[in-house]
Amino acid sequence: MLSQAEIDIYHADGLVIPDLRLGDDTVAAMRRLMDEMLRDNPGLSTDFVPGLVEQDDRWLEFVRLPIILDAVSQLIGGDFLNWCSSLFGKPARVGKETPWHQDGEYWPIRPLATCSAWIALDPASPENGCMRYLPGSHKEAKLKPHTVALGDDKTLERGLADADAAEAKGRDLILEPGQFALFDVFTAHGSHANRSDRRRAGVVFRYMPTSSLFDYDIAVRHSEELGRPANTFRQLHLMRGVDQCGRNDFDR
Repeated sequence: MLSQAEIDIYHADGLVIPDLRLGDDTVAAMRRLMDEMLRDNPGLSTDFVPGLVEQDDRWLEFVRLPIILDAVSQLIGGDFLNWCSSLFGKPARVGKETPWHQDGEYWPIRPLATCSAWIALDPASPENGCMRYLPGSHKEAKLKPHTVALGDDKTLERGLADADAAEAKGRDLILEPGQFALFDVFTAHGSHANRSDRRRAGVVFRYMPTSSLFDYDIAVRHSEELGRPANTFRQLHLMRGVDQCGRNDFDR
């Protein structure tokens, strides 16, 4: 479980690295599943693979790890679901930059509320493009202006308009395999390209309180604006408690 000091850091900074760690066997199993998925699906991007659970429900074993769920429940309450699981592979030498952004810019969740667990499968450092985050950027609980059309050398279509200010004050998220960070939906973050000889693979599991709605109609509108596939393929899986809003669709 998280200590009170760790909970306080999460609320103050919008991100915390708990004094918790996944076991070596768990990390090795996740790596094997990742390698199998990339081997069997050569068309997938090694930089970013969304929808791990939708592609292979064996990922649910890891999405449901009690060590993660116990911590998440302390931050967003006892009623929550998983709606997203993604691989961020960032291969050696060619791993793309992820522009500074807030996740809520892309997500069809109303009201916006999510706690993300970023789990390191490889060592993550500034040399291989670890995530960077802007402490306290979540406090206003609102989206900042984003710009459009950032280029093919980046993983996202939009990024913070004031990215230089975020970069100047950002912190590196340095992790060892098995460590994980928990961060808020409004926390600004990004990462540099990987020009090192070491891969920087990690997975991210997204949890939202069931007092919020995953709105598939908003997902369609987002896809039309961005010219890319919508989030309508996302499956919702209740992790703990009940669906408080009573409208989340668990049957897709």
